[in-house]
Amino acid sequence: MNNWRNPRHLKELCEEKFCSLIYRPFVIWTKTLSVSEAVQWRIRLIVFQLMLKQCVELKEYLMSLPELACKLLMEKIFKTVSAIIASYHLALCSRLRNLDCRLQYEEVCLYMLRVVFLPCIKECNIRDIQNVFVQELVSQSLQTNPNITRLILPHIPTTKVENSVLSSFESLAVLQEFNSEFGCTNDIVIELGKHCKLLKVLDITGSKLVTNGCVQYILNMQNLEKLYVSESSISETCYALLISNLPRIQNITWKGPVDFILRKITKISIPSVNEFVGAVSDASLVRKVCPHVKYLSVCIQTGDAWDLVNLNNVEWLEFTSCDYNIQSLGIVFKYLGKRLVKLDMAAVKNVDITQIIRYCTVLEIFNVGLCEIVISEIFPLTTELRHFKSVKEIALVCNQNVVYFLKILHLYENLESFYAEGVADLEHNTLSEIINAGGFRKLSKIRLCFCGLLTLQTALLLIGRCGNLLVIGNLSAWYGVSVDDQNYLFDFVLTNNLALSVV
Repeated sequence: MNNWRNPRHLKELCEEKFCSLIYRPFVIWTKTLSVSEAVQWRIRLIVFQLMLKQCVELKEYLMSLPELACKLLMEKIFKTVSAIIASYHLALCSRLRNLDCRLQYEEVCLYMLRVVFLPCIKECNIRDIQNVFVQELVSQSLQTNPNITRLILPHIPTTKVENSVLSSFESLAVLQEFNSEFGCTNDIVIELGKHCKLLKVLDITGSKLVTNGCVQYILNMQNLEKLYVSESSISETCYALLISNLPRIQNITWKGPVDFILRKITKISIPSVNEFVGAVSDASLVRKVCPHVKYLSVCIQTGDAWDLVNLNNVEWLEFTSCDYNIQSLGIVFKYLGKRLVKLDMAAVKNVDITQIIRYCTVLEIFNVGLCEIVISEIFPLTTELRHFKSVKEIALVCNQNVVYFLKILHLYENLESFYAEGVADLEHNTLSEIINAGGFRKLSKIRLCFCGLLTLQTALLLIGRCGNLLVIGNLSAWYGVSVDDQNYLFDFVLTNNLALSVV
């Protein structure tokens, strides 16, 4: 336990002080609005006018700040001000039943929000805003900020949000990324195609209201590099048309069988594609169409994966819902393993962990979930093997026969992050054995959920023996840890001034 929290830097304290000075007017304004609800409308009008004048003055001051200062602080300020407005509006709705009167207050809130929605804000994530009223305020403010390059909409936007976004695209000429999973419509895509010619990323996954009727407008987006339309109502034929005619496209992503799409693509190969996600029966189609793919997530439905061995640029590899032996995955690792940086195995039977250790010599991230782990050969395992030196992150989720893997976990001498969920064999004694054998020396983050019996003593063991530990969780999912134990741990971290987050 040698990772103490350092004193806060003067720069951080100054930033916090500056932000608090900016927050203060908004707190005062919301209190003033609350008091004004009880006065006559003429007095209320004077209050509104004074507040709007102050809003203009504060915005002018913020606009005069150096751009670098705005970029560093405004995102944090915007989130806090949004929360202040959301809290006020919830109280307003419970107090003020008169709709016309409430609309006046809501308009003042719009001006308050626009004070901090400055041109230095380039990313707008409306999905992260929990309050629907604030979502609507932000969407109404989009046309006042033409510098937005990244826009993310809620999964189920309100009609007001959708209409405001539709009317704002003409102003968002520099937009480069648009994400509207599940809730996008043809109208939105059509407006994007008309006005946002610089768009590079379009994600409308799962949007059933997006149909073939908007395909011609997607084709207008000639700068598109990433296109995600899987589970929308765009047909396989039209998706193949899009992939064939977007000159900068870098991904093919389709949930379900993709053989038909690959055969429909009019180009012999698309060298620009570096990401492939889909289920195939003929692995040779992937090799032919995407010869330079770097990120490959594939479900081999029938046959084997032999044709994948010629994909010499693959660095991230994911296999899903297949059989390690039937699909000959060992051959793939033999040829591609020496370049793999990240490996995900999901719902794969007969995963041969020893072959992965032997062949994946530069692997950094290793995730295994819902798999059956087996051992095909026995050979000396030591920390001298390159695999054990390279891996920095491991995640294990609900696997069968995971005991063997737990026994060699201490050999990962450079492991920095470990996540385990549903691993019944991982309990206090197991972790104690790993640590006593020299494991987890460089561990900075550990999250354990619904594993074996883990107690307060387990947490204290990790804190005491893992000198680089910064995050420990998820304690609420530890069967042997009570609420009192969690509170004790919070106090322990605070009392000892540890640079540790307990979650």
